[in-house]
Amino acid sequence: VIEKLLKIDRSLILIFTLCGIFFAVSVRTDADTYWHMAIGRQLWEDGNIFANFWNSHIYDSYVIGRESTKFAASEWISQIIYYFVYSNFGQFGLVVLRTLLGLTCLAFFYKTVSLFTNNSWHKYALLFFSGYLISMRLYDRPENFSLLFLMIANYYLLKYYFEKKFSKFF
Repeated sequence: VIEKLLKIDRSLILIFTLCGIFFAVSVRTDADTYWHMAIGRQLWEDGNIFANFWNSHIYDSYVIGRESTKFAASEWISQIIYYFVYSNFGQFGLVVLRTLLGLTCLAFFYKTVSLFTNNSWHKYALLFFSGYLISMRLYDRPENFSLLFLMIANYYLLKYYFEKKFSKFF
């Protein structure tokens, strides 16, 4: 374990630290965040988490419109996660969650790029560029979980393509 820790690339640690700081201070909470958290609270307090999933609709009591307006809360898992994090840790919890999501996306992106090149400078440049692009959409929104899922799937499927076998984790 100590040998692995000593082999960690210090430049890579610096890049991830800088990106983490950038994610934490540059990204703001989007107005839709509070709507998503309200839906998460509604689902959690009503105890209708799976009823919403099976019926694929709930009543939207947060938007001005017809009282019987129904909509599909397709982001229900992330809405509950955002509500849980905010209710237990406040705004700071959302910043930490957003930063962790962004850094985990970058980690899987780094692993994906490592399948194509061993040149460290290419990897670092791509990390900075993709970190900047990710930060533009790193609001407290449900699509952050979708982005993470896509990064993970992209890495494991490309790895399978090159190695012709899936890992035990997959």
